[in-house]
Amino acid sequence: MLPFVQAAEALKQAIRISPGTAEVHFALGSAYCALSRWAQAIEAYKQATRLRPDLSGAHFGLGLCYLIVGEKDSALKEYRILKDLDKDFATPYVALSTNRVGHHEVVGMRPSEHSHRQSSTLLYKSILDFDFQTT
Repeated sequence: MLPFVQAAEALKQAIRISPGTAEVHFALGSAYCALSRWAQAIEAYKQATRLRPDLSGAHFGLGLCYLIVGEKDSALKEYRILKDLDKDFATPYVALSTNRVGHHEVVGMRPSEHSHRQSSTLLYKSILDFDFQTT
């Protein structure tokens, strides 16, 4: 956990210097996610999406956090945005099963495009009551 704490501190310093860089807010959200600091991760991801609405990884991370804290409607909203931004990134969401996956299996992944694509399948399998076939 110490590397993520150190990363979060360094990223907060970077934001103080350059608050308008969406990618730094995204990275901070990912660090908070790894630390299970969901509310802080949500705020960082939201800021990243405000600064750069086309940043698909931030929408994915935001949806992940919303799911973990039980805000399924907000998670669904992020899925729909992600689907509009990047169909390839959102493709795993369409083939959902009703298997429940614990968030610990997803959160431990590093914040990269590749790991987000791998974890998106696991993440959205945890939603039991959404019918994504009709979205």
